[in-house]
Amino acid sequence: MVSILDFFLSYGLIDNIDGNDERYEKIEKATIALADNFREDPSMLIAAIVAGLNPEVLTVDKFIIKAKECLQKEWKAYSTVYTDEPINLFRGMILEACANVAKEGLNASIMWLSASDVLPLLSLGKEESLVNEFMDSLAYQAENNCIQDTDLVKLQKEKVIKLDEVSEISTFGSIKVDRNALYSRMGDAAGASHMSKEQVNGNGGNPNRYWASNNNHQWAGDFADRMSETVAGTLEAVATKLTKNDNTLNAGLVQYQQQLKKGLEKALNEQRLNTQKHLKETLAAQTQEQTRLNVLWWSEALYSPSLNSSYREYSPEISTTLMPFDLLDEITVPVPASVGYMLSETVNKLKDVDFEKQLCFYEFLTTLRSTKDKIDSGWLDKLQLPESDISLNIIDLIILALKAESCDLASLIKNSIVPEKWEYSLPTLSRIIFKQAQAHLLVRINT
Repeated sequence: MVSILDFFLSYGLIDNIDGNDERYEKIEKATIALADNFREDPSMLIAAIVAGLNPEVLTVDKFIIKAKECLQKEWKAYSTVYTDEPINLFRGMILEACANVAKEGLNASIMWLSASDVLPLLSLGKEESLVNEFMDSLAYQAENNCIQDTDLVKLQKEKVIKLDEVSEISTFGSIKVDRNALYSRMGDAAGASHMSKEQVNGNGGNPNRYWASNNNHQWAGDFADRMSETVAGTLEAVATKLTKNDNTLNAGLVQYQQQLKKGLEKALNEQRLNTQKHLKETLAAQTQEQTRLNVLWWSEALYSPSLNSSYREYSPEISTTLMPFDLLDEITVPVPASVGYMLSETVNKLKDVDFEKQLCFYEFLTTLRSTKDKIDSGWLDKLQLPESDISLNIIDLIILALKAESCDLASLIKNSIVPEKWEYSLPTLSRIIFKQAQAHLLVRINT
């Protein structure tokens, strides 16, 4: 999809850029800052997407003001270029910022659920094709956020765990004593001379100064001195080589242990991640099946936990209003679009309700407000009043009708995105309430 800002610019919806790249760069930077605000607080997306879509959005709208503030920080002299507030510029910034965060988390679901039923109520101009394309992309992402791929839950054949090959431990030769040198030194210890292995009479350079037959005690001293040095030196040489070989062996064993540790950790972690993946996918599939079961049971029973009785015992206006909220208590969000249509079919079972029967929204709100005392006060207390009475959405008007101590319904409708003479069927309205209430629920459980 093309950039929304580029589209608005190319179709003349944004004035006074005049090919000035510097101005456009400032607008882009301001849009990025606006997207960062949405990223930090996804609850803004519920009203922001509606403000961006609405060609008749007021200059006092919260998100028009926020877009203006972001632009002023990047382009302080923008007001000298625009004599009137550039509403379409601000709308383009808002929609572009929404598009920038659409692929993060459940943002696409939040925006689609909030605005999809508002779109048909708006009078779009040149931007209609782009807006429809953008909303279609949100619908696609929203549906993918809640549909479990059946291929994922099939147990996959796991790879055989194999550890990495380890290098061989360093080897070393056997320890050998220099027998010829030992022979020569022991011969020197025994006497003043001795026959070498080559049968030559001589000495190794440090012979005993005496013969055992002539000077016993003196010979013994020389013998002990030379023999002890010979034996000690030989043993020390052997010990030195043994120590060197031990160090080499230990180093090899440590290296082998480290390789084995890394191999085991890698294999076990891969197995852990695969197990967690399968458990997550299995749980998602079970949740989806449980949702289907809960929806079917609720639809067949037509029993309201909020009213502690059948929906058939109350007026269509009250039942149509409560049923979407009751259904949300039975499921795990987000849910596929089919659940909303199942709700519409369920509402259509009520007495005097039909898809073909069109009702005036103002009259619906009037009836709902006059009969709200039949709804449990504890349930009403859970509803949250909208922060502002400007650019009210459909669900905002319903909540105000139910909960506000005093309100002028006609004035509220004028300040909303709903046309004054809007007509609908109750099954359709129930689905709209369900989608917009689901958007608010997604925000609450993910913040």
